Amino acid sequence: MKRPYLLLALGGALLLGGVAVFLLSPFTSTDMAQEAAPDALEPALVISWDDLISQKAEEALDQQIREIEQALMNAQQPLSQSTPGGSDENAPSPLDALNALPEEGSAGDVGMSTSMQIGTFDTVDELNNERVRLPGFIVPFDFEAEGTISEFLFVPFVGACIHVPPPPPNQIVYVKSKTPVAFTSLWDPMWIEGTLTTQRHENVLGNTAYTLQLDKLEPYEE
Repeated sequence: MKRPYLLLALGGALLLGGVAVFLLSPFTSTDMAQEAAPDALEPALVISWDDLISQKAEEALDQQIREIEQALMNAQQPLSQSTPGGSDENAPSPLDALNALPEEGSAGDVGMSTSMQIGTFDTVDELNNERVRLPGFIVPFDFEAEGTISEFLFVPFVGACIHVPPPPPNQIVYVKSKTPVAFTSLWDPMWIEGTLTTQRHENVLGNTAYTLQLDKLEPYEE
């Protein structure tokens, strides 16, 4: 099952459990991207979010989604009709992640946070240390002077990591910029360009399997 169908399936599974999910991922094909104009830097490789997830990682994510769907269906049935989750009766089910979420508005509430993150940290090794160009949306950590940011998460759909489940780690990029860049809106699609590495970054919004050193940030245009 190819992404974004995996993300849509996950959204459907979570909706069964009463968790509202807004998925919008227009950046699913490299064909949509236009090559950056040559400049002083080496031309960037234009990639899509599909390019960041391997076949192995897709299969693992698909299996996790199936387990969550089954766990949510079981939770709505009498115990006598529930399907066992596995041979180990004491093993936690995927539904435990939903039950572990802090109450909305409580001190522990940081959006959906990484307690709901599924997927793996598997990366595409060929992209390590590659200069790339990728479209998506910004999720900032903190603001600096005059609304600028120097580090942020970059995600494939609007609202990711903010009261919706974060995408898998290999569908989020942690971005660092030596010079703070202007940030205006969560809703505006952007291009990021820079050197991508398979360095992990852990945080409360969404753990990432990739890190990018930012060279350029531009509004998205097809």
